[in-house]
Amino acid sequence: MRLLLRRLLFPIAIVVIAAAIMFFSRRGTDVQRSSVGAFVSSVLGGGPTGSTDRLIMTELQRRLQTVMQPGEAIEIEVRDGDGGPAPDGAASHVVMLRVKGLAAVGLRCRYDSDPTRMAIVGVFEPGS
Repeated sequence: MRLLLRRLLFPIAIVVIAAAIMFFSRRGTDVQRSSVGAFVSSVLGGGPTGSTDRLIMTELQRRLQTVMQPGEAIEIEVRDGDGGPAPDGAASHVVMLRVKGLAAVGLRCRYDSDPTRMAIVGVFEPGS
C-alpha cells in the first residue's frame, strides 16, 4: 500500500504543481492583454499616449484616416509580441485594429505596469 501511494503521490503532486503554475502565469498574461487593449482604446479615443513617440502617433492617425470612415467601429485584438522583457523598441504585445472585420492597422505595443510608461512602439500594415 505504501509503495503504491509513493508511486502515485509524486506524479499527482507534479501535475498539480504544473497546473497551478500554468493557471497563474496565464492569469497574468490575461491581465497584461486587457491592460494593453484598454491603453490602445484610450489612445484611439484621444486619451493619454503614455511614452509613445509623436512620430508614431502621427503615422497611426494617418493610417487610420486612410482605412476607415468617421464613425466606423474599430475592433481591438491583442496578441503576444516578441516575448520576454520588452525594452524600448521591443513589443510585448501586437494589437490588430480591425474595421468591418478586416485587419486595417497593426500596432506593436510595450506593456508596463505603470500606464505612463506603456507605449506604442511601432505601426505596420497587416500582411507586411
